Amino acid sequence: MAFEIKTTNIELKKSLLKAKEDHFLDLKSTLIAPSKLQTHFVAFANTDGGELIVGIEDVSSLEERIKGFISPEDANEHINTLLSQTKPAVEGVEVEFLNFNKNGFVLRVIVPKSQHVHYTAADECYVRLNASTRRIRGEQITRLSYAKGSYSYERVPVPHVSAEEILESSYLSKYLEKIEAFQESEKFLKKQRLLIQHEGKLLPTVACVLLFDDEPQASLDTRCSIKVYRLQTTEREYKREHLVEMPSTIEGSLEEQINKVKSRVSELLEDVTINLGGKRTKLNYPA
Repeated sequence: MAFEIKTTNIELKKSLLKAKEDHFLDLKSTLIAPSKLQTHFVAFANTDGGELIVGIEDVSSLEERIKGFISPEDANEHINTLLSQTKPAVEGVEVEFLNFNKNGFVLRVIVPKSQHVHYTAADECYVRLNASTRRIRGEQITRLSYAKGSYSYERVPVPHVSAEEILESSYLSKYLEKIEAFQESEKFLKKQRLLIQHEGKLLPTVACVLLFDDEPQASLDTRCSIKVYRLQTTEREYKREHLVEMPSTIEGSLEEQINKVKSRVSELLEDVTINLGGKRTKLNYPA
């Protein structure tokens, strides 16, 4: 493998030796196993990116701390594990060697923040938490997928709501009538990927339930209602005592919630005035 080799100066050497491990930088010995190095590589890619410097001993070392590879080729197994065995491969990685002459070649790997969720060759997932690398499992990986946008919660099937319940919904029939759809309701929802086959059953997705279920708040495990607060304060930060009244909870299908919120906000603003040049003027916000 051929990578860029930079001859280092005294200032860079000093900064590397003084560098503390933090969220964006990790210093490792060349003795680290490629598989172990990969866990930190994956953690950086899954979080906010960072740099791996391989060839610097721990600060507690009593000997010379910079102990690089004898030649760049000696780091081939480490580089191959990072670039070829990470699932999926991380794009945009930069690799270079810092030449410290008699102290050898220090490997520098710049890891970008990735839009995907990455796993090691052992199918393990890691993230960076403060200055440490932590393995995550199950629901934690799912949440990471949602956060990165690589997996859409709206496309998840809802197993405890039947397709028949949605097809019989009054909201669906009204919507199809409003848009003058000529397709049957089931065919329409399938075409929009709102009804999908899952484990041999035709099931609605989360998006389908939000749009057309009579009571999506009862059907979904997550919170999907809207709260409207009215506050009596001019401060950006507010406290509970600034509440004029108890918040209103708006429920129903998505379109119904939008219409109810517009009505509720208009109602709250109906009697609100502001002082302009000593004269009270009524507020008039567009819906």
